[in-house]
Amino acid sequence: MKTKTIKQTVTFAATPEKIYHLIMDSKKHSAFTGSKVTMSTKVNGKFSVFDGYCHGYNINFSLFIRFSPLTNSETSLKFGHIY
Repeated sequence: MKTKTIKQTVTFAATPEKIYHLIMDSKKHSAFTGSKVTMSTKVNGKFSVFDGYCHGYNINFSLFIRFSPLTNSETSLKFGHIY
């Protein structure tokens, strides 16, 4: 079966800094997803989101939230650029 790529763009009424802290704070992240989240705030630190369905480690951080987690789930989860 051939798969298709789904791309989605979302605009938030918030600053990149606020979104960064929302994603990186385990309690806040868990509150908006409704699932268990553990999130390291360090490069090479481990994370687990969506009740452990997706997990990996942080590769890079920058002011504009360019971090690319490596995952081993069936779904490739990437947090991309947020401007």
